[in-house]
Amino acid sequence: MWVVARTGHRQKDTDDMDTDDMDTDDMDTDDIEPAGHEMPITNPPQFRADPGGHVYAVFDEPTRDIPAITAGLLAAKIPLDGMHVYCCSEGVDALDPSGKGHGLRARITRMAQSVAYDDDNLADIETELEAGHALLGVAVDEDRVTEVAAIIRRLGGHDLVHYGKHTWRRLSPKRR
Repeated sequence: MWVVARTGHRQKDTDDMDTDDMDTDDMDTDDIEPAGHEMPITNPPQFRADPGGHVYAVFDEPTRDIPAITAGLLAAKIPLDGMHVYCCSEGVDALDPSGKGHGLRARITRMAQSVAYDDDNLADIETELEAGHALLGVAVDEDRVTEVAAIIRRLGGHDLVHYGKHTWRRLSPKRR
């Protein structure tokens, strides 16, 4: 059964799915939204050049974890329009770690980020997405970063990173 999400995209109703034995390698990113629940935008098409003001985290079981973390963040009064999810190979295309899919400015931006972040964070995220995992981005005010990070960790998020204005910091150790 298909449902129409808040974003207007058709998405599968996963209420009747047994996700314990789900092979996420072939997972369609449309599978992450159960019917009747508000969910973040999945694989946003616009290039996100500046991750500032966001906490990002990886989730291993998108069909289970994304609805749970969305509900947890909504309960904490984090607005839905400040959340976005990248998932699977479509997420890699949308995130575009090299910038090649979004033109010269995007390539220059990603090149500068690779130097400034002095970490293989984008490459690690690409690996996670290709493995069928999801990356959740949450727009958050500086005074709520600790609270949001605690909710994300409690609900299974790992590899948390906060991007501030011209800075970034890990909020949890790298898993890999």
